[in-house]
Amino acid sequence: MEETEPQEDEEANLSLIPQIDDEEEVLPQGARTKPWYLDNGCSRHMIGNKNCFLSFEKKDGGLVTLGNNDKGKIRGKSTIGKLNSAKIENVQYVEGLKHNLLIISQLCDSGFEVIFKPNICELRQTSSNKLLFSRSRKKNLYVLD
Repeated sequence: MEETEPQEDEEANLSLIPQIDDEEEVLPQGARTKPWYLDNGCSRHMIGNKNCFLSFEKKDGGLVTLGNNDKGKIRGKSTIGKLNSAKIENVQYVEGLKHNLLIISQLCDSGFEVIFKPNICELRQTSSNKLLFSRSRKKNLYVLD
């Protein structure tokens, strides 16, 4: 996946994450209608459904090149999460995006710790060490669903 803005072109590789039930969910129910993929190459969190946001800031932010080479327009950004829990900020709404992407480096820069073990990936809030999710690896993929 490639995101293009007036000043930069970036490519992304995709990884995926499965679900365990004993942690605090950071994503509200509406944001879990499609799986979230942990991505290590794309530059920003992205979602194709603006109804999943806590609020919405409309903007014209350039284009994203999708995996099939179609273009999606960045139409806004906001925050996902639950009101009284951890939130993930600066998630871009990309028109036409079929998959939700959480970017590992952006999570780390926002106060989260992403821990990869041989068969599990965990996301913790760095300030409290609270486990937000833990998912099993299936083959080479991790998906938060």
